[in-house]
Amino acid sequence: CSALQQLPPEISCLTNLQSFIVDECATLQQLPPEISALTNLQCLDVSYCKTLQQLPAAIGSLTKLQTLD
Repeated sequence: CSALQQLPPEISCLTNLQSFIVDECATLQQLPPEISALTNLQCLDVSYCKTLQQLPAAIGSLTKLQTLD
């Protein structure tokens, strides 16, 4: 993902997604607040995303999230 700076809000349609891995995505700057719609998400890996500025507050509503890296 050499040019990915942000994810589209339509990511909220992926409600059954369990693992989301975008590690080493050097240009990713933000995750959309719509990520809170991923109610079955168990693993979110944003490790080594060096330009990721912050996680959205909505990430706190992901009750099934077990791993955040």
